[in-house]
Amino acid sequence: MKKLVLILLILPLWSIAQTTLYLSNTSTPPISPAFNANWVVTTGADRMLLSTTKDGSTMTSKTTAASGASGGSTRYILNRQYITAPLQAQTIAGGSTIRISVLSSISSTGQSSVGYLLCLLSKVSSGGTVTFLQNLTNSTNSFTTTLTNRTISTALGEVTLSDGDRLIVEIGWHYSSGSNTTRTGTQSFGADNASDLPNDNTTTSTNNPVIIFSQTLNFQTGPAPTQKGRFFKVLTD
Repeated sequence: MKKLVLILLILPLWSIAQTTLYLSNTSTPPISPAFNANWVVTTGADRMLLSTTKDGSTMTSKTTAASGASGGSTRYILNRQYITAPLQAQTIAGGSTIRISVLSSISSTGQSSVGYLLCLLSKVSSGGTVTFLQNLTNSTNSFTTTLTNRTISTALGEVTLSDGDRLIVEIGWHYSSGSNTTRTGTQSFGADNASDLPNDNTTTSTNNPVIIFSQTLNFQTGPAPTQKGRFFKVLTD
């Protein structure tokens, strides 16, 4: 006699989706990690909470403090520190990517290679311990005096996160032309546009600046990844 056995085989087919974070102007984070020590100029820098949604915060151009004359040395100028909400324990896979797109400009040019987008990625534990992760830069497309999209798109090293960890993305610019001229940099933050900035270095429209991870980030208050299963029908005698 034949028996019909129905077996549910659950396969570990996690749905893979990117995570888009918005550079809001409205939400102040509940913590204040120290700015990374690699920044040479932090005067006027502030902190905001990264948003997982377009929260309607008005697009605002924020100008950094003056860089100071470089004198042949590299100047790192911080504009804003962004912090995520608490994350679940997870691993960001090595080789996954991060893209950061933000309208940027410089107060004056006149020399080549006067300013480039620079971001520093760190994590902070629930206990307040900050761990530097990676230097992220666009060293190809220098700033102009017109606010224009500047994009960093690069692979990440593996990042292990514990429950309650937050990611920190510090956004600014670096200046290493050897000029004795001091300059300021300006970047636009907000999330009130229907469209996000694309992956280019030419857009001048006031689209939303974004930080995009190529894999899902699971937040403590967010849903778990969806899991797909398949049914297999097995006939036995």
